[in-house]
Amino acid sequence: MAAVNTLAAACGLVALGVATGAQGASCPDPNAIARSLERGAATPSVTIEDMAPIGGDLPVVEALALPRATTTMLGEVRLEPAPSGATFVVGDGALHAFDDETITAFAGWCGAQADDRATVSDRDAVLDVQRGRAAFALVAGPLAAHELKAGMHETPVAVELFAIACSAHAPLQSLAKSQMRKILTGELTDWSQIGGGAGPITVFVPSERGLAERAAETMIPGDPFAARCVALAETELVKALAQPNALGVVRVGRGALPATVKPLAIDWSPATIDAFRVGAYRFGETVSLATLGAPSDAAARFLASCRSRNGAAALARAALVAP
Repeated sequence: MAAVNTLAAACGLVALGVATGAQGASCPDPNAIARSLERGAATPSVTIEDMAPIGGDLPVVEALALPRATTTMLGEVRLEPAPSGATFVVGDGALHAFDDETITAFAGWCGAQADDRATVSDRDAVLDVQRGRAAFALVAGPLAAHELKAGMHETPVAVELFAIACSAHAPLQSLAKSQMRKILTGELTDWSQIGGGAGPITVFVPSERGLAERAAETMIPGDPFAARCVALAETELVKALAQPNALGVVRVGRGALPATVKPLAIDWSPATIDAFRVGAYRFGETVSLATLGAPSDAAARFLASCRSRNGAAALARAALVAP
């Protein structure tokens, strides 16, 4: 009955023009939707204008999880946080993705409050959820086997995807994984060693310490970047890769690379999120939503926000892509 009442409320919102599906679409029958939910079937779709998802309409249950939308006299849609009073925790492994600005934005959208501790380890963040101290946690990488066995559930929300890139005019299209490791650790130093013309390879890596450490751990786990690598800020690094002798480590999610630069495939797998999803390209770190059981309430609102246009823009500012 609660599901029917909630879904009926969604119909009222559609009728008032606050949430919209296709133009002129009639409101779905709440009883039919409730029966569909019981059978695990797909539900009809509605969206909230300013939070429309990237890949199509959200199911009704996800649309309801989004913040309420109101319209001004000029018709501009504004978001109001859905009140919940819930608390969530960001583990230290995920803090690079969800900095203070991003955390504040998502907290407002999901109606929850971020834990104000300075640092919390990913494992302690998961433990907070297990013990009921937090509604959900954001952590880097997969949950441990014992956490999953204890009833924890992980839902990927973002990926920090790394690639090695070079000048768009270079004939090189792909590197073997072993070649990439040897280039970044300083064992291979000349283009002739990787099938190019003779000449020294200049290797650029991010100068920001935390970013460089994450990139090294993702691309050459167990080894740091070679001391001979040239450290540059990300924007300057991308510009430097237009040089014909340059290779460098970039993040794929920070907007489109300029036409002068191209990411290289590794073992002929392209540096794309699609290849990462199917496991063909492995050089990325996933940030996951950790919940006790499937996401609900504030956690479901957070997840829906991540999948919205506003959420995708916030993730892109942190150089992340949707999983």
